[in-house]
Amino acid sequence: KNPAERADLKFLTTHAFVKRSEAEDVDFAGWVCQTMGLDPSTPTKVSPDG
Repeated sequence: KNPAERADLKFLTTHAFVKRSEAEDVDFAGWVCQTMGLDPSTPTKVSPDG
């Protein structure tokens, strides 16, 4: 394949797939917790602030 024929970043960010994905409400942290069997309210790391 010819790399010169590939779409550039500016074009790809305007693609319908990306635009649709940006509009979706995604709870990634919730999905990770559900997948790993974690309680979403349970911190896994203590922050330096306390």
